[in-house]
Amino acid sequence: MRELTLEEMELITGGTDTVDGITVIGDGGGDGGWDGWWDGGYDGGYDGGYDGGGGGGSDPSADQASIDVQVNFSRPLTPAEQAAVDNLKVSIAKETAYIDSLSDTAQITLPNGHIVTGADLKDTWSKTDFQINEVGTNYPNQSMRGEANYNNGDPVVGYNIDILTAYNNLAGGMDYLAMHELGHMTQAGRDSNSNIDANHDGTVSQAENDANERVANDIAQALVAGSGGVVMANPGGGYSGAPLTFQ
Repeated sequence: MRELTLEEMELITGGTDTVDGITVIGDGGGDGGWDGWWDGGYDGGYDGGYDGGGGGGSDPSADQASIDVQVNFSRPLTPAEQAAVDNLKVSIAKETAYIDSLSDTAQITLPNGHIVTGADLKDTWSKTDFQINEVGTNYPNQSMRGEANYNNGDPVVGYNIDILTAYNNLAGGMDYLAMHELGHMTQAGRDSNSNIDANHDGTVSQAENDANERVANDIAQALVAGSGGVVMANPGGGYSGAPLTFQ
């Protein structure tokens, strides 16, 4: 597995800050104990947690009309943590503007033949909320990093704060992180996820896992490139090739 250098950081929770339609909430608690999650592909390491979504069990979003970023702990934190959360907000705002600019019929065709449409992206992304958890929070996938939950159409993405900070230290890392999770939660991503055992032998090989991650990576690559962002190099599973363009 690819390990990133983790840097301690700081984040002051408490109160609500709304910027560009993004609500940031410090609720002074939360144990991150959500059910029905699948791995968001932090390092491409399959851990058996893929189930194409799940039944939910996540905390309700703070505002169904916005993309929420909720901090689930109350300790005082470092400036690097605050910078990571702030940059996540910036990435969300930038990618939201680009996704909203796509027509419903705009599409890319992935190498596996699956089609991703503007309508699918807008519907899924507009309902997505984020939860930021303390270092060491474990998830059903046993990653202690983060997971994404399609949550029956009301998606929730969770990251541990150290992972968020690690990606913030990578060129293009924050844009990639958010769009990779969106890629997993599109119809194409969920279809790939549910068919990850391509050989139907009851196990998932590294090659099968990488192929599944590339679906989300290729979607993320297209979105980040389309929005004018920096495409992160060498994600787990890699990219299929040059960025696809929505037509």
